[in-house]
Amino acid sequence: MTSTNCYSNYDHWASMYDEEQLKNQGYEIIISQLDKILLKYLPEDANILDLCCGTGQVAKRLFSKGYRVIGIDNSEEMLHCAQKNVPEIEFILNDARYFKLPAKFHAVISTNASLSFVLSLDELKRVFQNVYIALLENGLFMFDLHLGENYELITVEDNESYISDTNVRVGRWTYDTQSKLGKGEFTRFQIVNGMWQRLDWTSLFKAYTAKEIEFSLEKIGFTEVSFHYLKQDLGIEEIGVWDGRACVVCRKFISK
Repeated sequence: MTSTNCYSNYDHWASMYDEEQLKNQGYEIIISQLDKILLKYLPEDANILDLCCGTGQVAKRLFSKGYRVIGIDNSEEMLHCAQKNVPEIEFILNDARYFKLPAKFHAVISTNASLSFVLSLDELKRVFQNVYIALLENGLFMFDLHLGENYELITVEDNESYISDTNVRVGRWTYDTQSKLGKGEFTRFQIVNGMWQRLDWTSLFKAYTAKEIEFSLEKIGFTEVSFHYLKQDLGIEEIGVWDGRACVVCRKFISK
């Protein structure tokens, strides 16, 4: 695992993240959306960069399909879990806003609405630029996130919880329609050395508009920008606080 200095509050979540996602079949939903709008357009042994890869479960499933995968995340604890989940894959500790990789990928993906946690449009454009550089010519970029106009139709407040034998987590999401900023406030209880320990943290996300996303991608040089919704466009049932997320697919500039 290659590393650089960085920090993420997802370190707090890492050890129970897989437990939750495996239970609610979140990874199967992600693979289903990739099958429908991305993977069928790639070579069988395509190089794929999993950006904000978390604990590596999506990368693991892509690797099992025969793809060559590299993962990037800025949470060291997430990547420790990822390396255990799939030791055959290279994982890089870095920030989506700052990573630099040569143009060798047929596709770059970012799932679980990870790019919604990039809180300014300028920083999101920086992510798009880094992805563009890392893609081969004609390469595809697919990511999912919540669009402001869509999110406001679903909910402005949502509570969630998770309980297992060794973990309890409760959370409350709120959303400000003026700033288009959301906030998740979480409390976790975990058994450590036979004793329950408490941890509190906060996560912020930004709900961009479709026009902002499309304009920013095209400004970088991406073409063929399209938006797909899980339920109405892809026939995939959604779960949890991220109901209604949009999948965005675009292509690196095609030379004439």
